[in-house]
Amino acid sequence: MNQLETAHATILIVDDNPENLKILQQLLTIQGYRTRPAISGEFALHVARSMPPDLILLDIMMTGIDGFEVCRQLKADECLKDIPVIFLSALGDTSDKIKAFELGGVDYITKPFQAEEVLARVRTHVSLRHAQKQLEAKNQQLQTEIIERKQTEEALRQSEAHYRTLLDKLPDAVFIHDLAGTLADVNQEACRRLGYSRAELLTKHPNEFTQEKSREGYVYVLEQLRARQRVIDDSEHITKTGDRIPCEIAMNLIDYRGQPMVLSISRDITERKQMEAKLRESEEYHRNLLNILPDGLAIIDLDGRFTFISPQVYAMYNIPSELDIIGTSAFDWFEPHEYDRLRARIEQVMMKQFVSRCEYRAHKHDGSQIWIELSSAPLTAAQGQVSGIMTIIRDVTARKHAEETLQQAKDAADEANRAKSAFLANMSHELRTPLNGVLGYAQLLKSDHALAPRQREFATVIERSGQHLLTMINDILDLAKVEAGRLEIHPARMLLSSLIDDVSGMISIKADSKGLRFQTIKEPYLPEFVEGDEHRLRQILLNLLGNAVKFTDHGSVTLRVATVHDPVETRGRASLRFDIEDTGVGIAPDDLARLFTPFQQVGDVAHKAQGTGLGLAISRNLAELMGGILTVTSLVGVGSVFRFDVSLPIIAADAFQPPECRRIIGVHNAAPTILVVDDLAENRQVLAELLKSWGCRVVEAHNGYEALRQVAAHSPAAVITDLRMPDMGGVELIQHLRQMPECRDMVIIASSASVYQEDQRQSLVAGAQAFLPKPIHASVLSELLSSLGVAKWCYQEETPLAVAINASEELPPLSTLRAWFDLVNIGDIVVLREQIADVVQTEGRFTSFTCKIKNLAECFQVSQIRQILEEGIEEAMRRTAETDPQIESLAHIPEEWLGTLRMASLIADIDTMMDVIRNIQTIAPILADKLEKLAYHFEYEKIACLLQNCADVINK
Repeated sequence: MNQLETAHATILIVDDNPENLKILQQLLTIQGYRTRPAISGEFALHVARSMPPDLILLDIMMTGIDGFEVCRQLKADECLKDIPVIFLSALGDTSDKIKAFELGGVDYITKPFQAEEVLARVRTHVSLRHAQKQLEAKNQQLQTEIIERKQTEEALRQSEAHYRTLLDKLPDAVFIHDLAGTLADVNQEACRRLGYSRAELLTKHPNEFTQEKSREGYVYVLEQLRARQRVIDDSEHITKTGDRIPCEIAMNLIDYRGQPMVLSISRDITERKQMEAKLRESEEYHRNLLNILPDGLAIIDLDGRFTFISPQVYAMYNIPSELDIIGTSAFDWFEPHEYDRLRARIEQVMMKQFVSRCEYRAHKHDGSQIWIELSSAPLTAAQGQVSGIMTIIRDVTARKHAEETLQQAKDAADEANRAKSAFLANMSHELRTPLNGVLGYAQLLKSDHALAPRQREFATVIERSGQHLLTMINDILDLAKVEAGRLEIHPARMLLSSLIDDVSGMISIKADSKGLRFQTIKEPYLPEFVEGDEHRLRQILLNLLGNAVKFTDHGSVTLRVATVHDPVETRGRASLRFDIEDTGVGIAPDDLARLFTPFQQVGDVAHKAQGTGLGLAISRNLAELMGGILTVTSLVGVGSVFRFDVSLPIIAADAFQPPECRRIIGVHNAAPTILVVDDLAENRQVLAELLKSWGCRVVEAHNGYEALRQVAAHSPAAVITDLRMPDMGGVELIQHLRQMPECRDMVIIASSASVYQEDQRQSLVAGAQAFLPKPIHASVLSELLSSLGVAKWCYQEETPLAVAINASEELPPLSTLRAWFDLVNIGDIVVLREQIADVVQTEGRFTSFTCKIKNLAECFQVSQIRQILEEGIEEAMRRTAETDPQIESLAHIPEEWLGTLRMASLIADIDTMMDVIRNIQTIAPILADKLEKLAYHFEYEKIACLLQNCADVINK
């Protein structure tokens, strides 16, 4: 056996006597073998299956399963049955040896053994094993070669049949003949076309079924074939009945069964000839048509050069009739700055994309400028490829001059409106952004039950003031939308009585504060459900009622709601009338004319202190968008009546439950991870605090690039992103996420202080599922996350208080505490409750601590559970560290060393284990001594267990 075979041979030594293991390991290692010691039969099977050896030395008498059983299991394993097994035993009876050989052993060595005998037998069986592998490989190679040869022979046998099948399936007629014209083969199409049987046709000369002129040139064709190897020509075939068939014949010189032959493939071109005749007729027709068209027509080739020009083009450009411009570049007649646009148009047309009409600046033959309109389409050849461009040219100079004059006037007016709208929109966005923080923290403060009643009242005042300011900002924004024509109505089913009651409730508070009597009078037969924009209806009514209260110092304000027509007569629509009556100061006739003008306030100075002067202007525009009308009648000193009439579809009544206002205290099942993306830290903080208070995990990013990194690192369930950010904005971020396969189904919510429909549309087109306007309302956000399936909220009226951990309290194992902590971090409270129930049932000494966690888990108190578990883990670590000094030293050992030691213990790699233990000796000598002792006695499983227990303590 050569040295190379020894170096690559691995021997598994199995003996429950450590001294025997060491002797055999040293004996074989000196000879260059790689060894794997196993102290038991069970571990030997594990090592063999993990890393199959080349030879196994197996003791018979062992604790646990003996050597015979180990051998039996090895031979029953398809992957291990061919590994030679040499038995080592003090049993010398013939019956034991016979049993060993019957189980598959290749040799038997009786203890005490001689080193030379062991080495000789090992060497022999390793060599036999090596030779066996080589023989198996050689046999496999021979079998492969035999199969390949049979496949080649079968392919050759089928080749002739395939050739004949292919030839007969061709749609063209095929003739194979020698240089003298004697036919050697024809296909079925040739027989069918000419009307002969195959036997008849093979007796013919090609001159007999070819037109006369082709017969005369047959010798010439042969000369051409010898020179060029291929000739294509149009001809005619004459059938058995004398009919003539136009055809295109392609002839090639080929080697046919060792002889030079002519392969002629004939294609029937009858239809093509007919189409050519029709094409000539069509060209004549269109030529006559062009002569009577008022517009010019030109055709250019793929290089942009004229191939045809109608007489109208000559007249349009004042080109002398004697000047021939065919073949010149079409670009010569355009202004230089139009070249790029013209080239792009030509490329589009050549790609068969029909382009709408475009206008260009051009110049006549004398240099004067004109405007032309081009309408182009591609010209395709018979094979379908683009061969040129046909363009209709129209002189639009007079029209362009008129349009330019009109456009200049329009641009001046539009620029003024755009500047105003842009200013209002930008100011609205800038004002709404800080309001997001004000209203957000106000909502967070109100939801905190630890606040005193007076503190909660302060938070309510902050929120109410912010909402008042937000209302005025929204009025400014709505006006900008009205002027830009972008104010939209979004009809939906609504409960009419609920809308009226909500509005009445809000106004009654204002009326009571001024000592006014407020009443709502509803017709008894109002429809229950209607379809309309509830938000905009509420906005109109609040504007009108708010003004009534504002301009009324004594008396009353009344809201009357009635239907004007019978719903049957209006085909299922309700003609609703809202009358807002007051006994206020009234409106002077001069003021009525400018009452609905933006930024105009009428009445005395005392009543103009608040507002923007936009409410009535916006209300009238909203009324008109709904198809309604808003009117007013008033007498100074008596009062006013504002009337709003609108027709809305009636919806059939069905089950309808208004949403309940409940406080969120957690989430069911796993806590979702939500990525919050915003360049302003205060905006991120508001949203993050709100989501965390609901039991969600929150990850933050300050721009799009950082968001992409956070998505890759955390795989969040949802992303809430601002739209306006430096570097990478929200729309671009959404587009990037939707291009990532793992994010195509991720929930993405766009959020911005800009509530223009265009901004919303861009975010939704990019891939967002919803748009969340700022300032963010907690109820809107929670409903959005719930409807999109991100979280299932847990609601609770009262929350239990957490109980601190006593210093003497018994705790669960540290691994259990860490497992519970991990479940809380991912929000899986359901599984946490199941595991707690198991511990309470089986471990009575932990009842005090686990009952605390159980009570909190029943109420989904995520933050309080997390706090108690953190304290429990710290206390358990402190206690463990006091009782086991090895743990502190283990924390300084490189993780790479520990990983290598774990892997080596699993496969019984004693050399690698000792190398790592020697390295650990320099950092943690006590631990290293313990590990070395375990390795010396082959207790690998205890090594792995020790490492895991220590890691559970230090890995926080």
